[in-house]
Amino acid sequence: MNWAAATQIRAPLRFWLWLIPIAARRVLGRLWRWTLGVGTVLFLAGLEVAVVGYVPGVSGQTRILHVCWAILLAGLALFLLSYVFGFAHDLEARA
Repeated sequence: MNWAAATQIRAPLRFWLWLIPIAARRVLGRLWRWTLGVGTVLFLAGLEVAVVGYVPGVSGQTRILHVCWAILLAGLALFLLSYVFGFAHDLEARA
């Protein structure tokens, strides 16, 4: 993903201009740092649960595994959203 995003450095970003509406660019551009930060925290929390195998208030190995996957997938989803939001931020900065 990083390589694919890096190919767009100093590119005209025509696809993203077409994909992201003008009204949404400002809002999404402001959220990209938050999605990246929360995604990082969730991903690290999911890794911690995977290594330690303990979630306060949750008992049973299957439930802990489900919590671990939910946290990891939420972090991954926020990482992927942060790419889109980062392009929106870049479009706003260029305007």
